[in-house]
Amino acid sequence: MRTEPQAESVQAKPVPATAVLHPNRIQVVGGADISGVNQGQAADALRLRRRAESLRARSASMEGPLRVSYRRRASELMLQAWLIEVRSGLPFTDIAPAA
Repeated sequence: MRTEPQAESVQAKPVPATAVLHPNRIQVVGGADISGVNQGQAADALRLRRRAESLRARSASMEGPLRVSYRRRASELMLQAWLIEVRSGLPFTDIAPAA
């Protein structure tokens, strides 16, 4: 009897308690209470923003409907990242605007 390999669960690396993930950087917050920030969601938002930036950059070398599709998807990912950041508890001043 053949068994299928089980997929390993991927867990995010722990982020120090004094760090807040921001769209393009990790910002150390001195004295701010970030205990309510969901670091996993903030990390997900960071990955979405990076993917959106990549799609937008790649769209520059394309033409026609494919270019529009890449830019549209990038905008969708930016909006999704923004929503996740808002829900994660990041301070509004640390959340970049959505595309």
